[in-house]
Amino acid sequence: MGYVISGMYFGWNLGLEKGGTLGMAIAKGIVVVMYVCFTLSYAELACAIPKAGDAFDPVGRAIACGVGF
Repeated sequence: MGYVISGMYFGWNLGLEKGGTLGMAIAKGIVVVMYVCFTLSYAELACAIPKAGDAFDPVGRAIACGVGF
């Protein structure tokens, strides 16, 4: 628990050391944009294929079922 709270798990300490406050803010901004894009595309994919099964169902539709597994 202390490892995560101290920031070592996410690399905050190294990021602040190497890039400073502005560099860390820019990096976090990029990560936020990428995460929002991922979340919106995953939500659209979940609406298109409304079946429980994690990532296996979309891959099974895109590729042959045996190869997708």
